[in-house]
Amino acid sequence: MAPRKKNEYTNDLRKLVVNHFLNGDSERDIVQKTFIPRTSIHYIIAKYKSTKCIGNIIGKGRKRKTTAHVDRCIRRKIKTNRRISSSTVKAELQSELNITISESTIKRRAHEAGFYGRVARKKPYINRLNRTKRLEYARTYREKPLGFWNDVIWSDESKFNLFGSDGKVMVWRTPKEEFNIQCTVPTVKHGGGSVMCWGCFSSSGVGNLVFIDENMTGEVYRDILDNNLLQSVKNLKLNKDWVFQHDNDPKHRAAIVTNWLNRKQVERLKWPSCSPDMNPIEHLWDEVERRMKKEQPKSKKELKEALLRVWNGIEQPVLKKLVDSIPNRLHEAIKMKGISFCGIALSHLNEELQLHVFVLGCFPYDHDNQTANQIRQFVDCKLMEFNLSLDNNKFVVSDDANKMKSAFKDSCIRIGCSIHYVNKQLEYCFTIDIVDKAPVKCDIVQQMFFHVRKIVSHIRRTHKQTELSRKLQSYSDT
Repeated sequence: MAPRKKNEYTNDLRKLVVNHFLNGDSERDIVQKTFIPRTSIHYIIAKYKSTKCIGNIIGKGRKRKTTAHVDRCIRRKIKTNRRISSSTVKAELQSELNITISESTIKRRAHEAGFYGRVARKKPYINRLNRTKRLEYARTYREKPLGFWNDVIWSDESKFNLFGSDGKVMVWRTPKEEFNIQCTVPTVKHGGGSVMCWGCFSSSGVGNLVFIDENMTGEVYRDILDNNLLQSVKNLKLNKDWVFQHDNDPKHRAAIVTNWLNRKQVERLKWPSCSPDMNPIEHLWDEVERRMKKEQPKSKKELKEALLRVWNGIEQPVLKKLVDSIPNRLHEAIKMKGISFCGIALSHLNEELQLHVFVLGCFPYDHDNQTANQIRQFVDCKLMEFNLSLDNNKFVVSDDANKMKSAFKDSCIRIGCSIHYVNKQLEYCFTIDIVDKAPVKCDIVQQMFFHVRKIVSHIRRTHKQTELSRKLQSYSDT
């Protein structure tokens, strides 16, 4: 193992030592004035004599194993496939670029770009149809006033374990504290048992908490609602136009449950499937479990008693805060879009040189992936709806992404984004004095371009080019 590198003296301290040396002080005198060991002072002075430099000389030490191009390749492979391993990246670089680097080097380059190996978070899978429904739900209810959500009663089921948790528990420990009682999770045979319960709440308080000791069926769920829902609404003193929320579990959508809700004239939210993040009761269950763990129940009976105490002890400000977060949840769902869209427009230049532009539409992109082949298939399919097709006599204008270049490389002529060409033309105008035999009156802008060009040219000639390139690349990526 390499020796641990000690902290270096700052440039200010080194400069102070050198100034004392230039004033004629001896090393012994400098030790008394700066309280720095004599050996360190000797090395600082010797380095100054040989290099005339106070700080560290840039460029010494082991050279970097990878170039800026290889670093970009590593970042691109990681961004393309987030589950790729460092050994696979190493093998691909060796086969594609004939470069041999270690897996540790690949990990360091990934860390420099801000990528770290972490356990992937689990979240419900949302298919294309459910994404559309989530977006429709968010757009339908986002305009509702905040008072609307105060009359919504939220419900769901949850399971609570007597010992431990169904997931991982992270602790901080040293290698020798592996079996320390503070660093372990107590377990018993068969998990010690668990309790399934149903609960509901609104912004004004919690409703009934019901323990489920049998298999949950549509009949059992109907009985739970019959015995607890209307009673909870009465205890919470909700308005007559209150709304009931429950998810799309098959038991909740059973005919016997739907008939009971219709008979009682209960209005329901149009809930999208696979959307636990939209339901604030999920965070309420987490709060209940955190408080319940502090009581450390030893049996299922004690667990039920603890859950009842915690449930009835939830403060109203906690519930109000959860309900007030609904507009933000809807905003985030809309912000994430839920589904991609593709806009297609047609431009036609007639014989009289008149330009006609037709917007064909902004279509939901209903393919699973955004690969070049699927993008081309999607565009061709939409064009066929208008009796149109691409051929070598038609031009396609798109951005310069690689997938767009590949999608429209055959049976058409692709043109890059016009903004890029406009910027280039402006650059040419601002960096030359005469355009079409006419002087360009952009002196200030021309001077700015000239100064920027000088700075860039100077940086490229210095030994800091590689380091700055990495920093600029990291900045541009973020």
